[in-house]
Amino acid sequence: MLERRVQKHDGTCVVCDAQIDQYNIVAGEQCQIKNQLIIDEVNAARVKLKPFYWRPYEYSHIIEYFQFL
Repeated sequence: MLERRVQKHDGTCVVCDAQIDQYNIVAGEQCQIKNQLIIDEVNAARVKLKPFYWRPYEYSHIIEYFQFL
């Protein structure tokens, strides 16, 4: 399993725990909590979005809803 470690202020690292819906996008950032309305599943370093949602930038926490015009 791919693990993403997050650096704490004291220089040590912690692993985001996907079992409790934690993840992060960029190594060294604070762990985020899965938004169950827009994210299907997470592991420590990846997110799978629900249909019609997308991330415009790979290393961004921004998630947008895609609307057909």
